[in-house]
Amino acid sequence: MLRICLVNQYYILLYVPVRGGAECVFTFRNDFLPAKMFRYSELFPSAISEQRSFILNAREDATAGDIFKKLDEEGHSDYPYAKELQRTYLIELMHLLLKNKALYRG
Repeated sequence: MLRICLVNQYYILLYVPVRGGAECVFTFRNDFLPAKMFRYSELFPSAISEQRSFILNAREDATAGDIFKKLDEEGHSDYPYAKELQRTYLIELMHLLLKNKALYRG
């Protein structure tokens, strides 16, 4: 399961693996992603204390786990473009959610 919350100017992503294991949290300011990414309003809460939850199937869960691992690795990296990589990983996660059958209406 993946939950996205908005607290003040920060989005908090909580990932809980389907098969158990450690929960993962990633937090970013609302200006971390390009503004055009927020056009996918069904992904992001728009009000304080509002949240969105997404149930993931086994394949999506494995992919989300890999993305959170990469987000964490870059968070501890001294690579000068680590933030850019984290943005890329977040966008990949967003597209994973958009492709989720509950969201995709195409």
